[in-house]
Amino acid sequence: MELLIRDGDYVPDGSGGFLRLEGAQELLERVLFRLVARRGGMPFLPELGSLLHTLGREKPSERRGVAMQYVTQALAQEPGLRVEQVELTDRKDGRLDLKVFLEWQGEHLTVNAAVG
Repeated sequence: MELLIRDGDYVPDGSGGFLRLEGAQELLERVLFRLVARRGGMPFLPELGSLLHTLGREKPSERRGVAMQYVTQALAQEPGLRVEQVELTDRKDGRLDLKVFLEWQGEHLTVNAAVG
């Protein structure tokens, strides 16, 4: 079971512990963490994270394909998870909104994140 994290902190359960996730919610929490963590940013886990923060360096016409590559790379260690599609939308602040469509154990899941 994974602990729920919001704004960089574990979420208390009101009984002195922390909220725990199971099943698809647990997977989505791990996926979101893997996508927003910067690959190579943790010395003891160099393969953890993604390169999505570098998408702004790519030509706009190539970003979607590169994003698909980075997402697939970041999620490769999640067993039974398949990346179906990636959508990108430009934001006014120069970042990108990322929407990732996944398939896991017959369920279709979606993850949203801001990157770049």
